[in-house]
Amino acid sequence: MMRKNLLLASLYSFMAFYLHAQHFDKVATVATNNERSSRTAGLIDINQDGLVDIFFTNGDQTASEIYLNQGEGVFQLSSDRAINSTGLRAVGANWIDVENDGDLDMYVTTWGTGTKNYLFLNGPDGLEIDQSSILNITNFSEAAGWADYNSDGYLDAIVANSNSGVNLFFTNNGDGTFRSISINGSGGDSRCASWADWDNDGDQDLIVTNEAHDVYAYLNGPDGLSASLDLFPDKTYTAFGASWGDMDNDGDLDLFLARFSAPNVLLENDNGVFTEVPSSGLSENNHPAIGSSWGDIDNDGDLDLIVTNGFVLRMYQLSFLLITETRLLQRLNQRSSYPRWDHIMA
Repeated sequence: MMRKNLLLASLYSFMAFYLHAQHFDKVATVATNNERSSRTAGLIDINQDGLVDIFFTNGDQTASEIYLNQGEGVFQLSSDRAINSTGLRAVGANWIDVENDGDLDMYVTTWGTGTKNYLFLNGPDGLEIDQSSILNITNFSEAAGWADYNSDGYLDAIVANSNSGVNLFFTNNGDGTFRSISINGSGGDSRCASWADWDNDGDQDLIVTNEAHDVYAYLNGPDGLSASLDLFPDKTYTAFGASWGDMDNDGDLDLFLARFSAPNVLLENDNGVFTEVPSSGLSENNHPAIGSSWGDIDNDGDLDLIVTNGFVLRMYQLSFLLITETRLLQRLNQRSSYPRWDHIMA
């Protein structure tokens, strides 16, 4: 009878999952058929016409591209002179309102000897390079992370640099200019900078992932960002990417580390103390992971996760079936157990 009940519970959960799951269709009309070594894609309304446009960064070999949405699924390559004048070969891009004027500006990070990052301000004539900005640095920049770390209403920036470069932190003066602030922790071949309020005290904390060094972690407090602290005292995690999400719906943000040359790691946050989740299924991904993102793709009230890899894309889903089985095991075995993550897309 017990096995029959378990089977019925699993079958019901399996059916419930498919009743709630969203279906994704490949769109026949695409923005471009050009083959590129694209690194990021930004979906934003660049020209404020109510339609979502696309900005591609195409790595350090091919210029970046803007495709303007013409409506009805038609996109046209933009002749934006600011982008074209730089021949911009970028690896990362952020769309942020630097000036608090209601439109989106852009910051791009580039990688390579002699290449320069650029801050583009959005104005009446479109995007224009802010030629005087100290953010226009020359470095091996991988990514930038933006947040209002000092709660003054303006976005500040951390730029993660690889090739033994120094990571750079800039605070917004509120008038469109920035000033540089020293930050401890560099030379680790940094790949990603990610802000989140992981201690639930109302301000933004920071982690920087590194290819050749443990994660740099900075706690935000009354005196600003603390020196780099050991967030994982019993472990050393090199990583390419990081993303935050409340996977267990307990009110604090958990952390996923995408690791290019090691198993991925899911870390549960318990009041600011992080513990690696055992047997989550996520560490079984043996592909070179680079990035990830959380979202409730099946509208079931919990967060799912998509992981981008160097060669293969994978999606993981915390399904009704797996949640039900985990809860039943808890009752039968009288021990704690984490929900397992199911690989749903090759």
